[in-house]
Amino acid sequence: MKKTIRTVLGAAAFLAISVATHAASPWDGIGRDATPAEVKAWDIDVRPDFKGLPAGKGTVKLDDFAKAHVIFIIGQNPGTNHPRMLSSLEEAKKRGATIISVNPL
Repeated sequence: MKKTIRTVLGAAAFLAISVATHAASPWDGIGRDATPAEVKAWDIDVRPDFKGLPAGKGTVKLDDFAKAHVIFIIGQNPGTNHPRMLSSLEEAKKRGATIISVNPL
């Protein structure tokens, strides 16, 4: 009997926390589900030697930096390759965004 009560109370507490956490999420309204056409466009086969990998290009707009809490920059050096991005990164840093840059070269 005590185990059943603990289980019910635990489930109720978990549900209450889950609902409260979801209701207070700062990410509500950000993003959208991919359309079937978008999913099909990225349904590709990439081999271990990277053959089949399409040419890359950035899809982020500079205005997106103003909304981001964390910015990942992978495989490029914005200081030399993308100087226009630097001012947006500086503004993001000033308002407290975390910036993580990985350039394996």
